[in-house]
Amino acid sequence: MLATSVLCREMLDGADLMPELRAALPAGDARPRVVFWPSYIAESDAEQSALCKAYRLGAAGLARDLGAWVLQSNWPESLNAPAQRGFGDSVVIAPDGRRVATLPRDAAAQVVVALDAG
Repeated sequence: MLATSVLCREMLDGADLMPELRAALPAGDARPRVVFWPSYIAESDAEQSALCKAYRLGAAGLARDLGAWVLQSNWPESLNAPAQRGFGDSVVIAPDGRRVATLPRDAAAQVVVALDAG
């Protein structure tokens, strides 16, 4: 199984990212089945909420374009500003772009998701 990762900012550049991802794949029909997406994004105000929505729309598009699972791991708290809120809320996005799991915001959490082998 092939896997890759992207940074949060790259979710806004899906059209530019796809050629690079495809070029990095081995020859043949191989494609990543899982995209790991470590993030440090917060919905702390209206502007940041809009940005997070754009990130997640980009992630759903990437999932569909690659036919891959996108697993976001977003920090549940800011290490350098512990009073700031709006972090966490990590997501699991299926290959069809559906969000199938969302973890709590502003709390450490863990989820186990069985990825469909088909």
